[in-house]
Amino acid sequence: MQASAQIEAPPAPAPLPSGSTQSPDAAPVDSPASDFNSGMTLEQALGMAMANNPTIAQAQASVHRSQGEWSQSGFYPNPTLYYVGSELGQQDQVGQQGVYVTQNIVTADKLRLNRAVAAGDIAASRAQVDAQRLRVHTDTTVRFYRALGAQQQVTITRQIERNAEEGLAGTRELLRAGQITEADELQAGILLQQSAITRQQAEVAAEAAWRELAVMLGLPQLAPALLVGEWDRASDAVADFETAWFRLKESSPELRAASARVARTRAKVGREEAQAVPNIDAQFSVQQDVITNYTIGYAQVGIAVPIHHQNQGSIAAAQAGHVRACRDYERLELQLRDRLTAAYRQAESARVAVTRYRDSVLPSASRNLELTRVGYTRGEFDLLRLLTAQRTFAETNVAYVAAQVELQSAAARIDGLLLSGGLDEPPPPQSVGTSAGLADVPRAD
Repeated sequence: MQASAQIEAPPAPAPLPSGSTQSPDAAPVDSPASDFNSGMTLEQALGMAMANNPTIAQAQASVHRSQGEWSQSGFYPNPTLYYVGSELGQQDQVGQQGVYVTQNIVTADKLRLNRAVAAGDIAASRAQVDAQRLRVHTDTTVRFYRALGAQQQVTITRQIERNAEEGLAGTRELLRAGQITEADELQAGILLQQSAITRQQAEVAAEAAWRELAVMLGLPQLAPALLVGEWDRASDAVADFETAWFRLKESSPELRAASARVARTRAKVGREEAQAVPNIDAQFSVQQDVITNYTIGYAQVGIAVPIHHQNQGSIAAAQAGHVRACRDYERLELQLRDRLTAAYRQAESARVAVTRYRDSVLPSASRNLELTRVGYTRGEFDLLRLLTAQRTFAETNVAYVAAQVELQSAAARIDGLLLSGGLDEPPPPQSVGTSAGLADVPRAD
């Protein structure tokens, strides 16, 4: 049944956000006050994450550990000093008293080669620091836009609920006037209940998204705040696949870490070859004979004779490790391109959706609501038709925001060189260098 001119139509719904990123209703209900009076930007969130996320400090500690191992691996072996006493008590004298010194003389430049191996661990650890910063940057950006989108969803769903409340009030007026049936009122009530459920779910999602963001910032107790950002940041990050691939190959810290492992294993081959050259054991002793008042000197030099092996097994193992590291670099290049393909597909799909919503669907939904509202005031459409148009317009805005979040997330992963996992433990030095520190390097002494 159509509305009569004697019954006043419900007020037009308030405009819904269509891509706006600032909302007075953004903060969850009863949220504690925030220090960000004008809103938190992405740059502020990134600054807090870099300062407070503990994984970055962990990665930096791995660099310091590798530097310490590099330093220690190049030190010359310490000499050993002994006290020597012989013929003690002869003729009631103290006999011969003196000192005995042993020194391992390192040959074949082994100490320099040790540090060449350890330098590979340092380079790989430094690459992992850069990788961890990118992981934190990517995850912070993704979570920021998820939280931003969730806050917008709260604003939209609250407006949907207000429209449904106004619609139910208008329906009851029409029912009292006898112009619609009770079934129409029940339908309007169902729409209101559905709108309330959607709004509550959006508020729960917004609270969870904020908690996830706060955890990534390293500040889990941070009070919820209004987020301020722009959706158009993703346009440059996914402009062209080949450009993104070139940047990834040139800048990926994963490839730099793999390259450092190649250099390390190459140095390891040289170190194992040097191990075939035996070190020299030198021993010196000086004693004073108290009875004769003579000074007695003693010297001995020893060297291992490599007749049973020349370290050929360890050399072969090091060569195989170098081949494996080279092939691993090639494998990683292929894997990165595969991962970029998936991320680029996700970004392009989201961009298609965003473009279609912005250029076609949203204007159509807005125009449909406008025409339906005019027709309702003229008595051409019933109230349920108006409520349906309002809900369609609101749901279209919800879908548009979701597509924007998806696009921003994919763009952030591409911009972050496909690195994520900002709360995962960074690989320790033994994983970075494919060995337990320098445990696989032969001792120089």
